[in-house]
Amino acid sequence: MPKGRGLYLSLPWDRAVVPDEEERFADAVRREAALLRASGLSGETRVVSFAVGGGDPLALSARGLGSLLRGVEAEFSFANGCERTCEGAVRSFGAVKLTALREAGFDRICMKEADGEGPERIAAAARGAREAGFPTIALDLPLDGKERGLLDGSVVDWRTIDHVSLREPRGAAPSEGEWVRRYRRAAARLEESGIKRYEITHFARPGKRSRALRLLHAGGDVIGLGPGALTSVGPMRRRNEDDPIRYGERLREGILPVREEEHLDNAARALERLFLGLRRSGGVDPRTIGRGLCPDRSPLPEEAIARLIEGGFLRGRGGRIFLSERGIVRADRIAVELLP
Repeated sequence: MPKGRGLYLSLPWDRAVVPDEEERFADAVRREAALLRASGLSGETRVVSFAVGGGDPLALSARGLGSLLRGVEAEFSFANGCERTCEGAVRSFGAVKLTALREAGFDRICMKEADGEGPERIAAAARGAREAGFPTIALDLPLDGKERGLLDGSVVDWRTIDHVSLREPRGAAPSEGEWVRRYRRAAARLEESGIKRYEITHFARPGKRSRALRLLHAGGDVIGLGPGALTSVGPMRRRNEDDPIRYGERLREGILPVREEEHLDNAARALERLFLGLRRSGGVDPRTIGRGLCPDRSPLPEEAIARLIEGGFLRGRGGRIFLSERGIVRADRIAVELLP
């Protein structure tokens, strides 16, 4: 797991906004960052991953996005070499905003909202990001049945893509069987292109794994800013107000815009590590996870592990257990079977 913590700024819009709206939101985010620093949550731990997402950050003007970033950076300590990621809808990619992001220090761009976008549009967005100087280009790929035209390589040059996240399409979800077929087809094509799986739905070239996602899946500390943002620090789990208006009102009152908060006990944290850890290519250590779930008992049940290995759902190596190709599409069910 990367040493340090993550910072995620969630924007509520997927449309263009007027300058006054941009400035009010930037002011609210600055207030939240200052309150977090005053509360001690920002801490002395350096930020090793800063990601901007949520809606469509590229819907903001270059000036508005710059104002937001400066306000956040003034309140947190960023490590040298901090990974800076910005998500953006494919339709919003343009030379001016991409160049502004690079000048602001962003080194990773993620193409999202690809539902309904043709391969030509995605290929053009990837070329534009590379021309703007982004060293890492990621794609959020919906498995909507149309991905075959994108994955065949006839339009999109996969050498321009460094990271891919697979997800369900918007709208009606496919049947489980259809999802598994689409997933396996896409995973095989990505592996052939040198984009290797490191988590069930995340694939990357060597040296291009997302630091933000690695922190999240390893149970690291991530602080969320903005409407609906999630914060996970130690045992604390917190979610902000979803409504942008209510979010801003709370901050103008000098109050953190927390909608809900809970503190997990050791067993709950171990359960979280089991479900997240099984999704990673590094797997889990059944001894440490088992002790966390049930201190009076030892590792995860050996008979369950043996049964799942025999059934071809798990593999064991070096004292750790990993999902097999067969088990990858049944991760959550396998985690339930492993509970003491």
